[in-house]
Amino acid sequence: MCHTTKDTLFHYHRMKLIKPSINESNHYREYTSEHLLTFHRIALLKKSGCTLEEIEDYLYHRNANTLPTILEESHVRLNQKLLEAQRAVQQLNRIEEAIIYAQTPKNAAPHVEIWTEPRYLVTTPIDEADFIYDEADITCLCSHIDYCETIPTADAFPIGNTLPNLSLSMELYSHAFFSFSKEPFDSDRCQVLEPGKYLCSLHIGCLDFIQHSIESLAQYAFDNNILPIGNLYVCNLIDAFTVFDRNDFVTWLFSRIE
Repeated sequence: MCHTTKDTLFHYHRMKLIKPSINESNHYREYTSEHLLTFHRIALLKKSGCTLEEIEDYLYHRNANTLPTILEESHVRLNQKLLEAQRAVQQLNRIEEAIIYAQTPKNAAPHVEIWTEPRYLVTTPIDEADFIYDEADITCLCSHIDYCETIPTADAFPIGNTLPNLSLSMELYSHAFFSFSKEPFDSDRCQVLEPGKYLCSLHIGCLDFIQHSIESLAQYAFDNNILPIGNLYVCNLIDAFTVFDRNDFVTWLFSRIE
């Protein structure tokens, strides 16, 4: 009737949360409708985030004046769990979108995309001037991920780096880590990618050879009289978080163009 196990009921009995009577003839525990209701109250308080110790304290000192406080605290806990669940769904959706984009063949070669909506980035500057791609400072990377956690609309993954303006002679060092945010936020670390034309391609394979893909993208821009504006963005769509083999990595390259 409770949709639970005998061990759970026995555990509640040992904690004196539910106190069934004992049949003297066979030593069985005997439960009443009152015990059934108590069990469901315990179950509800557990779902709201209360510990068994907190529930025990309430059951021993229960009164109508303390219950509203307990319910209010439970409401806060449930809302927090709901927000965490919603954010997890948002993050998983972002990862799924990234994988679908990475696995779409037409996105691999250099091409121009027209973005009709702005995109928002969470950025974390990288202090080291001699930063080489794929040798990221762990402290800075962890700081970036932690900061993303403080922005309700931000997703740490996929994560990327900003590089200097796309050109045939560019050096491979990064200015900052970046991640996407669903909405703008009030901080100097919020960067807006305005709607417009973007030159894009995918680097497929180990990041050690990403220089070749960057040079190919720059050559495509040169051959087609395309002028890149601002940074080149290098974003990991399929990486060690997604697959084991580094040759299966997929990295998104994109840059704003005139």
